[in-house]
Amino acid sequence: MRKKLNLIRLLIAIVVVAIAPHMRAQEETADITQVAAQGSREVTAPMAIETHIKAEISLITCYPGSRNYELYGHTMIRVQIEGQDLLFNYGIFNFKQKGFIYRFVKGDCDYSLAAYPMQYLTKGYENRKIVEQVLDLDDAQKVDIISFLWNNVQPENAIYRYGWAYNNCATKPRDIIENAVGGSLEYGEPKRENATFRSIMAYFDRNYPWQQFGIDLVLGADLDHILDYREQMFSPIILEEAMAGATQERDGQRIPVVKTTNILVQGGDEGAALGPTPLVLTPIFVFSLLFAVVLAITIMERKAGKHLRWMDSVVFGAYGIVGILVAFLTFVSSHYGTSSNIHIVWLHPLLLLPAILVWVRRMRPLVAICHVVNALIIVLLGAGWYWLPQVGNMALVPMAGISLVRSVNYIMALRKHRVM
Repeated sequence: MRKKLNLIRLLIAIVVVAIAPHMRAQEETADITQVAAQGSREVTAPMAIETHIKAEISLITCYPGSRNYELYGHTMIRVQIEGQDLLFNYGIFNFKQKGFIYRFVKGDCDYSLAAYPMQYLTKGYENRKIVEQVLDLDDAQKVDIISFLWNNVQPENAIYRYGWAYNNCATKPRDIIENAVGGSLEYGEPKRENATFRSIMAYFDRNYPWQQFGIDLVLGADLDHILDYREQMFSPIILEEAMAGATQERDGQRIPVVKTTNILVQGGDEGAALGPTPLVLTPIFVFSLLFAVVLAITIMERKAGKHLRWMDSVVFGAYGIVGILVAFLTFVSSHYGTSSNIHIVWLHPLLLLPAILVWVRRMRPLVAICHVVNALIIVLLGAGWYWLPQVGNMALVPMAGISLVRSVNYIMALRKHRVM
């Protein structure tokens, strides 16, 4: 019992050490919802939008922040008009709103557009590199963008259904610019060939392996198709790169869409993201360690001629709970990429059956069937994964190995009449 408690304490310590830096980072950043609410009260309305206006419109790119949802950066539109210097921000959401987490996981999460003065630029985006790209637009294009933004920021129009891949803080400004510039807008060649949603996210998650592990666990094969350049612009940083090379036709000549680039806040391209996670705190190390522990206990268990039912309850109980989340995302959530998740085949709620029924003697035949099916699925998936359309995470190998070891152990124990 003492050894078990020590192992539990070690795992808790690992989790605390892993998340502590992110908790500190979160405390250092302003609440953007409160910033937007306060700043929006200082916006003069309505703006007089005339056919010919002296206005300046820019694309603002904030580089990665330290919080998990800030790792991909952020995009805003800056509008300087009639003595006002405004930011239009499509990234307003409220964690404290009732049911936010459930609706976000389900895919029914609403974000909103807010306009507030430029003086609030760094509020909520502290310690991050910020780049401004001033757009070369004619009067008609400016009127089109400003009219759209001002209409869209009205309370009855400001809320939109958020989609991380195709309807987010970067794709909304991109669409607005594209609609204003028209069909003459052309982007340059993408810097990332054969890029996928997963590979781009993995790049920005490179120092946050647990976040990437979670993404690889719950988002499926839809993340692994090759993206065209426009699809890659779900990332604010890639949108900035694309705009830097974009051109438009005017008076029979092709000219850049961006006429000036300004660094508003100095900083590295990594933004305020934390440094690399120590190896001992990464998913691959933790699950490899757990696999080694489970394998060692299972070997000792077999040598002793026993069957540790509590071990099966712990392993398959935990996997069954994770399977509930995977099943919910696969069959209920409307988020892009969740419905194509191959992991639902081996990580599902039915794993709760061997966790619970292992204690019921007359259910041994049913439990045995569960373990045989589980072992076959894992072996077949492992053998054929190379040919499947979904990219996996290496940490899932020892994670699946734990399940396989316990299933094979039960089958062998049952054959030797060691199962009680």
